[in-house]
Amino acid sequence: MTIRQVYNEAVAGGYTSLIYLIEWLVYEKKAVSMDGDARNIEYVCEKYGTALNPHIAGYKRRVEQRRRVSLQKPI
Repeated sequence: MTIRQVYNEAVAGGYTSLIYLIEWLVYEKKAVSMDGDARNIEYVCEKYGTALNPHIAGYKRRVEQRRRVSLQKPI
């Protein structure tokens, strides 16, 4: 299974933490690609565990801030 498939299932199921984790790994860290093996996510979670939480929380805040700013811009 690819990371893209896991991401699509996370979106469909509303698993926001997994969505942010995948986006952070793919877009911020560039540690994996969407076409990579989903086991890469498992590896990262097993290796770093709860140490990822502050990074994911920071990424979530930045994404939400960008959304608020983009919604406030006049058309």
